[in-house]
Amino acid sequence: MLGVALLAGACQSTRVYLVRHAEKATQPASDPDLTDIGKERAQDLAALLADEDIKAIYSTNYRRTRLTATPLAEKRKLNILTYTPDSAAKIVTAAFKSKKNTLIVGHSNTLIPTLKSLGLKPSIEQISDNDYDNMFILRKRQREWILEHRTFGKTSPATDNQPLSYQMKID
Repeated sequence: MLGVALLAGACQSTRVYLVRHAEKATQPASDPDLTDIGKERAQDLAALLADEDIKAIYSTNYRRTRLTATPLAEKRKLNILTYTPDSAAKIVTAAFKSKKNTLIVGHSNTLIPTLKSLGLKPSIEQISDNDYDNMFILRKRQREWILEHRTFGKTSPATDNQPLSYQMKID
């Protein structure tokens, strides 16, 4: 159902998609690969965004984030651009200025701070360690941010995260 909703709005405005990397292995501890379930989630993400005219894909410089972004990058024939978490808000702003639909793959401890740094109020305060299915979709309509919180792929273990959409005036 999310795919239909995303397709319906694809032509309406620029969108920036923010997701956490997919399920990671435990070894090596410093820079693990994805688990089999994580690889499946990365494929689910690619399938979901395949028709969203993504023009740029950003990932932090970790295997788990790059591997999450890789299936979509290969489908769209795009290079994965590396970013540091403190520059994510700048990437969002640049995506809207250039009118390029963009995917940003980050971490459980970076996505919510990025949204808050843009003056947004996400529906959740944090992403737990075992929560991998959140997708935040940003759009702008004139001077208004629209933030959608959705889930994708296999459902993560029970959390308090409830998908939500809202609009917020930009000052």
